[in-house]
Amino acid sequence: TSLPPQMKFLEEQRKKKAAEKASKPAVPAATPAAPLNTDALISSQEAPKISKASDVWKFTEGSGALGTYTVCRHSMQGTVVELWHEGSGSFSFRRASGAKVKYCSSYGSLQDEPKLCSPDAAEELDGGGGSAFRQGGLSAGGWGSGEVRSKRLVFGCTVKTRDGSEKIELVLTREGFVFVPAEGFKAVAVRNGEFMQLTRDEAKNMVKAADADPDSLMGGRS
Repeated sequence: TSLPPQMKFLEEQRKKKAAEKASKPAVPAATPAAPLNTDALISSQEAPKISKASDVWKFTEGSGALGTYTVCRHSMQGTVVELWHEGSGSFSFRRASGAKVKYCSSYGSLQDEPKLCSPDAAEELDGGGGSAFRQGGLSAGGWGSGEVRSKRLVFGCTVKTRDGSEKIELVLTREGFVFVPAEGFKAVAVRNGEFMQLTRDEAKNMVKAADADPDSLMGGRS
């Protein structure tokens, strides 16, 4: 049976399109792009490995009612240490941003203080100011100018004892600080924003451990 001319034309067009479609090569399905490892990228940029104490401590000089201070701040923990130039081995510290302030004598005795001795200098450091440590670039009065020992920054002072005199040290580490007083007195330390009192032997072991290279020494909170 012959189709009407119009139906015949439509049937021919349908067959032509079917033939064209069959002759075209199949287009492979698009392969989804591999996801970017954005977490690893951000982690490596925002949390670089801390190799030494000087990478995270900033310094400035300030003044207060009792004299002059070298003020040090850990840029990730917010720990602040004020080395009193005229204080014969005493200092004040704040274990972390917003924490209470403590005064520590050269013999490790502690007392709470209402505020830092040089708040303007601490505020400057809290705002991102201050300078990195440079050998011979600062003077902390009786605490000396500081020195690099392995991965630590060490300030020292000679104090009088019953048996004569003894050298005490305040050691800035990648995680905080350790104060090693004269023989027979408790040591003081702040590690990752946490305050603790230790024996001298425990403090010395903590100082040694500060030179290790644990994988956990990555960027922390500010």
